[in-house]
Amino acid sequence: MKIGIITIGNELLNGMRIDTNSSWIGESVQPAGGNVVWKASVVDDKNQIIHVLNSISDNIDVIIMTGGLGPTHDDITLKVLSDYFKTELEFDNHYWETLKNVIDH
Repeated sequence: MKIGIITIGNELLNGMRIDTNSSWIGESVQPAGGNVVWKASVVDDKNQIIHVLNSISDNIDVIIMTGGLGPTHDDITLKVLSDYFKTELEFDNHYWETLKNVIDH
C-alpha cells in the first residue's frame, strides 16, 4: 500500500520544530504493509495544502496528514479539508467524553 505523508505547520518550515511525526508514521505503517513513497511539509496555507492533495491523490493509496490542528489563527487544516471534500465538520461527543476520561485519569 503506497502511503503519502503531509505534515502541516509554519513551525516545521521555519526551523521552530523538527518533524518527528513522519518518521514515526513511516515506521508504524510498515507492519501493516504500508510503504511511505512520498512525504512533504507545507505551511498553514489553504492553497498549498490543496495543491499538495491534488498533486498526490491519484498516485497514493492512503494520505496521512499531521499538524495544523492547534488553537491559533493559522491552524486551518480542518476547514481546508472540510472544503476540499465538500463536507461539514461534525463534533463527536462520544469520542470527546472518552478522550476527557483518558486525560483525567
